[in-house]
Amino acid sequence: MHGFILLRLWRRESFQGRVYKAMKMKRLIATAFLTACLFFVTSCNKEEPRFIIYNGVMEMSINGEPVSYETATEFEASNQEDFFFIANNERNEGVLQILEQMGIEKMPFSMERFVLHSDVGQPVYDGPYGFYSTLEGGDVPSDIYDLDSTANNFVQITAFHEDVGVIVGEFEMTFLLDTQTHDFYEVPERLEFRDGHFAIPAHRGWIEQLKENQ
Repeated sequence: MHGFILLRLWRRESFQGRVYKAMKMKRLIATAFLTACLFFVTSCNKEEPRFIIYNGVMEMSINGEPVSYETATEFEASNQEDFFFIANNERNEGVLQILEQMGIEKMPFSMERFVLHSDVGQPVYDGPYGFYSTLEGGDVPSDIYDLDSTANNFVQITAFHEDVGVIVGEFEMTFLLDTQTHDFYEVPERLEFRDGHFAIPAHRGWIEQLKENQ
């Protein structure tokens, strides 16, 4: 909800300008709220705490249709090398409720431009992965897509704003349908994520990492 309220403030401005103004307004008005959005979550291994930061935003076009999604960013307390962020979107296909999940994982704290790899049946890479899949009813795997290795798949952090605590960047991804578990409704064989931008509220240590790695 908060991400979509911010989007109404961003019309007719550049993405970075909209992000900067909106995040600065939120920081000035509700610093306590942003702090409350940092949730401490304990993984199965209690010695490895994890954190989740909500209220990030992804803007992109999928097969030519503009969309905006809120994101959640997750990272391990001891991990000073990378993080991942994910966006969830719910839609209805007849009587079925479909949950879309998309995002980028193993995102380094660097402002370099990285090629995105697939996370489906591929070797383990040090660089970032792009993923997209759907769940029926929110928990039953449905459609699995694989990143098209022949396409221009990339991600890059383009700026950070230390005073408001936000990282912004851009990306493009193309996916091909790998597995469809049903024939209840039609799904596209190809998904093209174009002109993608993200704005993520940043953990205090991330911007220091980015400054060091410039």
